[in-house]
Amino acid sequence: MNKPSPNTIAMLVRTLVGLAILIIACSVMAYLIATKPTVSKSDLDELSVAVQVMRVEPVQVARQWRGYGTTQAKETADVPARIGATVISLPNDIEVGRIVSKGQTLAELDPTDFLNTLNAAEKRIAETDATIKLLETDLASLKKQLAVEEQDIELARADYQRQLERNNNGAATPTDVDRAQRTLLNAERAVIGIQQQLDAIPPRLLGIQAQQAAAQADRDTAKANLARATITSPIDGIIEALDIEVGENLAPGQRVARIIDPRIIELPMQLPASARSYVATGDDVSLTTRSHPDDCPPWNATITRLGVANNPTRTFTVFAEVDQSRIPLRNFAEGTGPYKLSAGAFTLAKLDTAEPEQQTILPARSIQEGRIRTVVDGQIVGQTVEVAFDLEGTFPQFGVEDTQWVVLKAPLEPGTLVVLSASMTILDGQKV
Repeated sequence: MNKPSPNTIAMLVRTLVGLAILIIACSVMAYLIATKPTVSKSDLDELSVAVQVMRVEPVQVARQWRGYGTTQAKETADVPARIGATVISLPNDIEVGRIVSKGQTLAELDPTDFLNTLNAAEKRIAETDATIKLLETDLASLKKQLAVEEQDIELARADYQRQLERNNNGAATPTDVDRAQRTLLNAERAVIGIQQQLDAIPPRLLGIQAQQAAAQADRDTAKANLARATITSPIDGIIEALDIEVGENLAPGQRVARIIDPRIIELPMQLPASARSYVATGDDVSLTTRSHPDDCPPWNATITRLGVANNPTRTFTVFAEVDQSRIPLRNFAEGTGPYKLSAGAFTLAKLDTAEPEQQTILPARSIQEGRIRTVVDGQIVGQTVEVAFDLEGTFPQFGVEDTQWVVLKAPLEPGTLVVLSASMTILDGQKV
């Protein structure tokens, strides 16, 4: 009989060890199951928790819309350079944040080129004026000469007729007739020459007058450019930006400074397209920003105009104005006085429209995924609701300090107890 090979013995040993481990594991599992403690189950009806509730009562509220936008100054001026020249001076008080008045000098540009152009234009005007006067004098003189020569023609023609008659009567020779005819021809030739000179003067006069008009236009342009060499503020306001420095060569149209008047602030805000039929010019808007302290009251604005087209984001633009004209410009520049709404502030706008109606309102935190939980006979009862619109404000009659509310499309029964926190882990039917 052959002895088993080492591989066969190793495989047999591994199999026996594995079976032993499996048997031990099953025995341990059976022991643990047999000795496990029994967990007592309590009925859901026996559990109760404390919840904070609000008793629903109808409230008079108006439809409220919210919009967002960035404020901007109603009156602004980007002051351009209207000529190309070099900046030769800036007043000492012209700096960003400084107050300027309408007509106040912002910068002085080099006027040398425009002075030279003005002098050259005035000289050309003087030359053309002298030439025009000379032509007018020549014209008057030639007219007088023409009148004299025309009289000479009449006399020569009369003499020629007499010589013809005398020749026919035998009292004059043909030589006398030829001499009279020659005299007549010379007089006619003189008249033709003078008439040619007269006919040449009007075109020359028109040309000189055109040159004079061009010189006058150059003079007027040079005067205007000289005036433009002094750049002034077109409005009362505060310098928001100053884009030039002494020695800089400016091009026509280049911005010199930006001036704003922050006393009238305009807010282009975006409202939902569904609000279009509720909004009209003259409506009041309440504006708030997060950049001001908590004790800063909202600003009252008035809608002045509406955008006529809806945006791709299903919104439309409404323009509202805040009148701060009673606040001096000095307060804006120095930061003193009452709270002021500044340009460039991201702003939340609230707009109440239509007449107030009896509505059911709930704190926004009491709704989760379209459901609220009410308390009926000491038990939780879930209920599905639909929100008509959001509402911001305080309603101390409910005894809660919430400022974010929702208005329900379908009212709840007055006196309904609604759980304030929708995030609590409570189940329908649980005692509270």
